[in-house]
Amino acid sequence: MKKLAVRILKFLAITATAFVAILFLLPVLFPGKIAASIRQWANQSITGELNFSKARLSFFKHFPTLTLTLHDFSLKGSAPFEKDTLLSGDEMSFGIKLNSLFGSTIEVDEFYIHKALVQVLVDKKGKANYNIYRSTGKPPGQSGDTKSTDLKIKGIYFTDCRLKYHDQSHSHDHRGRRLQL
Repeated sequence: MKKLAVRILKFLAITATAFVAILFLLPVLFPGKIAASIRQWANQSITGELNFSKARLSFFKHFPTLTLTLHDFSLKGSAPFEKDTLLSGDEMSFGIKLNSLFGSTIEVDEFYIHKALVQVLVDKKGKANYNIYRSTGKPPGQSGDTKSTDLKIKGIYFTDCRLKYHDQSHSHDHRGRRLQL
């Protein structure tokens, strides 16, 4: 009985050690793959332009979610606001489903935006700068690529952010409404 208990404890210790090692090694082994996938997805799936200085992958940023964090990021808006910044700040993180790393589609389901400026603009015709997502109309993973990124938003979390809102569509004198929080 004692021998069996020792074997079970050894197995549990090895399993726990392997799990912790995986938590540290996966971000080291896959950062380029995931950052490249996010950059490719952004170029194909949004009409705005996404820029960032560096990308970091971690389990511990928003545990237990695997998180890709883009540092010093900016995102341009959609037409007619291509030159205006929709979102810019210190960090924007994407929560990635861990099991999707091993499939044909990397799934992003959460966004974390920290210390950012969000600038919502609407022109006189009602066109908004935040309509940046370009739907392909194809099922996930059917874009012809061997690896694609799927967006299934469960949550968008803002911390320490500023919001600027300028809507010209409802203004009779066309000066627009401004809201700053």
